[in-house]
Amino acid sequence: DATASRNWKYAKETQRAAAVALPRIARPERQRFLTFAINLAADGGKRYLAFLAEGSRAISDLPIFMHRQVLDDFEVLCGLSEEAGVEFLRAAPQVLGRIDDENLNRWFSEGVTMLERNEAAGPSAAGAIGPRRPGF
Repeated sequence: DATASRNWKYAKETQRAAAVALPRIARPERQRFLTFAINLAADGGKRYLAFLAEGSRAISDLPIFMHRQVLDDFEVLCGLSEEAGVEFLRAAPQVLGRIDDENLNRWFSEGVTMLERNEAAGPSAAGAIGPRRPGF
């Protein structure tokens, strides 16, 4: 009974979070955004709820024409580290407020390079950035 009650609570929280999150995302990218949330939920815990709320809020602070690119970048980063992907989403609006979108691409590329170097340094460094998730 406790498990069923807890799962129902998560279901209600997820429905509420998705109802708030989706209108913030460009219409063509909404299904993809939800797929990312599903992938995070599959890892267990409630991290996906924070992604729905905070990720959608950050994306909504960006010009709508950038939603696809930012989600592309998020997907690449999640292949290296889910934590880095989520932090990228959170930081992107503030960074874009200070630099143009060309330099945002450079900032992103430098971050990917750093994550890849850490992974290439060996198991202890790779563990520090989190596990790889193929197909995320």
